[in-house]
Amino acid sequence: MNKSLVLTIFLAAIISIAIGGIAYGDTIAGWNGYGIYTLSKADSSVIEENIDISAAYNNLTFNGQYTVKNNSSEDIKVVLATPNNNISGFKVFDKDTNVRYRSRSYEGIKAEYNLDGKIPKEPKWYTFEIYLKPNEIKTVRVTFTSKPTLDSKGIMQISYMQDRQQNYSNAAENVKLNISLEGYKPYNIIALDGIEPNQINEAGSIKLEYDSTQIKAVALKYQAIDNLMLESLKQSSYKNPKEIAYAFSSKDYNKAIVLCNQYLENPLDKKLSIEQIKLIKAESYRLLSEADKYLSSIEKIDLNKIYPENLIYKILYDKIMIFQAKQDNEGLLSTINELKTITQNQNTFIASWFTNNGFDTPEPTIVQAEEKLETLTVIAKDSFPFNELYNKILEYKYSLPAALLIGLLLGFVIGRASKRNKRSGSMYLFRK
Repeated sequence: MNKSLVLTIFLAAIISIAIGGIAYGDTIAGWNGYGIYTLSKADSSVIEENIDISAAYNNLTFNGQYTVKNNSSEDIKVVLATPNNNISGFKVFDKDTNVRYRSRSYEGIKAEYNLDGKIPKEPKWYTFEIYLKPNEIKTVRVTFTSKPTLDSKGIMQISYMQDRQQNYSNAAENVKLNISLEGYKPYNIIALDGIEPNQINEAGSIKLEYDSTQIKAVALKYQAIDNLMLESLKQSSYKNPKEIAYAFSSKDYNKAIVLCNQYLENPLDKKLSIEQIKLIKAESYRLLSEADKYLSSIEKIDLNKIYPENLIYKILYDKIMIFQAKQDNEGLLSTINELKTITQNQNTFIASWFTNNGFDTPEPTIVQAEEKLETLTVIAKDSFPFNELYNKILEYKYSLPAALLIGLLLGFVIGRASKRNKRSGSMYLFRK
């Protein structure tokens, strides 16, 4: 085959897929939080930022306090702004007084304040004004809620202070960031970036503090497994599964068991795995403190047919807690060995959690990578032997299809790699 033709096809495939790779992942499930931006040129500074973020299943509340100082000997007006990135109920307070705000577009702000390239290119913004006397210090409070989108596996990503890595960042002199994960269990954590595993306490609270030289972006991926296991029942087109989900959510576990038994006698929804119904029945026993019935029921479930897939970690966690409470050393050791087998050669937060809490589980490997924050995906760094690859393609009688296939694969890797953020940092990635 003509060498130039093979090389042209090979490179064209790389370029086309690289472009596709750049587009892939532009829409990120979750919520990306920004700080406050000073639009006016008045001599002021943000000296303290105190942020409280509370995250639950597809719901987030934000309460941020910003302390602003007038660095001049004159009265000034400070115009502050923050992006409206899928938020609602936006409010600003000066002590107990509501501060008026405006909804603005990126283009409008850019034109009025000559800020092209100096603020994030989010299409919608909120702006508000505060007035300061000479050398006055004032604290304003910003609150809002958001309903972050979930990815196809029901995982929500929360990130904050990513904008602080940019040159236009309006970093405060001191920052306190508190993140509360409602309903937290160690099996909910999928990935961490900028957060150490031991910085999450038993209540699911993360407390971080920085000065202006230490500020860095943080992110986590969170899967509310206890909520997700009901989703397939709620989405059923049949009445009984919906009733089971409602009874369970209402904590009427005895009724949930009765409804589960009725459905198991006559399973009508062919799209709903019967194992999911068995799981809800078992969970109802556990929450009624009927540990033996729970353990017996769990043993009868095909764990390969339940949703979400990380639910296996919840089941192992619950079994270990039960065996520990019963002082059943045999059951405890058996379940720990099962966890070892499942997590072997995997990086899972749950294995790390058990190790850190004194259980005999293998220490997971911590993956360190240079990575684009939003995707939290490890990029392979192995180089490709282009010369050897090219010669082998030419010698192979199916050179054209081979060139196309290899080009597609290589292009995908290049495309993904091009999405990486410019910053470098340690990232803790716990993957199933």
